[in-house]
Amino acid sequence: MFTNFNFKACGVESNIWKMFIYILTSRRAFIPLMSIYFLTLDNTLANQIGLYTGIGSLVGFLIEMPSGYISDTFGHKKTLILSKFFMLFSTLFLILAATFDAFIMFVLSSVFISVGFAFSSGTVTAFMHDTLIYLKRDKDFTKIMGKMTANVSLISMVFILGLPFFTKYGILVPFYLSLIIDVVGIVVAFSLVSTTEKIDKKDRLTFIEVLKQAKRNHFFPIALFSGAILGFMTGYNGYRTIYLFDLGLPLIYAGVVMGLSRLVWFSLGNYAHIIFEKISMKKHLFFEIFIFSGFFIAIVMFSNFYVIATIMILVNGYQWARRQIMVKYMLDYAGDTKYKATMISLEGQLKSFFEVGVAFMCAYLFSVSYEFGFVVLGVSLFAVLVVCYYFILKHE
Repeated sequence: MFTNFNFKACGVESNIWKMFIYILTSRRAFIPLMSIYFLTLDNTLANQIGLYTGIGSLVGFLIEMPSGYISDTFGHKKTLILSKFFMLFSTLFLILAATFDAFIMFVLSSVFISVGFAFSSGTVTAFMHDTLIYLKRDKDFTKIMGKMTANVSLISMVFILGLPFFTKYGILVPFYLSLIIDVVGIVVAFSLVSTTEKIDKKDRLTFIEVLKQAKRNHFFPIALFSGAILGFMTGYNGYRTIYLFDLGLPLIYAGVVMGLSRLVWFSLGNYAHIIFEKISMKKHLFFEIFIFSGFFIAIVMFSNFYVIATIMILVNGYQWARRQIMVKYMLDYAGDTKYKATMISLEGQLKSFFEVGVAFMCAYLFSVSYEFGFVVLGVSLFAVLVVCYYFILKHE
């Protein structure tokens, strides 16, 4: 009766819904609230936000690619579990910041968040790509992952919109809820079903050999293009809400702004795979040069905080909605390799490099003026993306 039934395939299929929960429990809806909470403490300054963000990003930068190499070498599932423990520690340090020296604890929390994301960034992609290859559904990667992350964004929107409600009972309440969510994530990580084993010693490549493989596949320009956008957009994140408050946006609308960007992500994310199917990569990347560099310029052209908030909502939502398209571009450039997590982590490495630079730039530039800072960021990103685009076209 069960002769032709593949029990392992059935178990592997569960990775799809489990990864949905894994990604959901990795969301950090409280990060903008973290900045606000920091400023409520005694003897804290706004430019210190850039410092603790920059320190965390620097650590993430240093371990990003090594973490991908560790993942490919010793196993994706083990790495995903380890990532969840790092995220748990980051939340614990954030809670401890209420009792002990605030800045040190904020730095440690930022470091562990960065380490947790570093260990999961390329590994989630590699694990799910291997899962879909095993299920003979790898052609649906962009569609499945796009819808999965879009639905995650919708649920995280509910958490974000609930932040003002939770803070009525104490500003640390969202952090305690995140601690519970981290525990759920650890349980789910342990339940994932591996489809690949760790690479045998005789088949392993050195870290340098993997980089040479990436160079042969012309992987660097596309990874740099995507990493630059991610780095610039996340590097200024700690100041996004602060800037809106400075313009007069009421605190109660902070969660609304973040929540609506998730709604845009959900709305576009379910159909983002159409871009990959219908629009050539060259055209898509060309438009992205102007979308993201123009974003920083656009938000200083208006003084009305509702207009600026709308621009932030649309561009941030679009940025994450089309994320899996960029990942699929990189997987195509990576080719047939056992070191997918390392390859995708290269993008994360570059993202962390830009994020560190932008975070420290913001600490200085925004002390002069927000308008000056955003213009510099926009012009800088435009220059980086144009250079990347040239080399992408050169190797097409």
